[in-house]
Amino acid sequence: MVQYADGIYQIANDSIVLQYNGEKILGAYSYKTDTAMVTNFAERVEPDNFLLKKLQAYIQLHHYGMVNNKMICND
Repeated sequence: MVQYADGIYQIANDSIVLQYNGEKILGAYSYKTDTAMVTNFAERVEPDNFLLKKLQAYIQLHHYGMVNNKMICND
């Protein structure tokens, strides 16, 4: 899942939600064990984290598609 709202990008996999403002990680939560998303471990997320890189790739693809009017989806 990838989502954008109020200037924050959010991506989730099977156990983690990552929130990103385009420059830095704002939040990282283990939503399965922390359903209220209270314990933020963003400061422990490495800059080369796979989930962050995946989110940055989605953002880049979206911006490219919008600029070049070529939105495609290859699953």
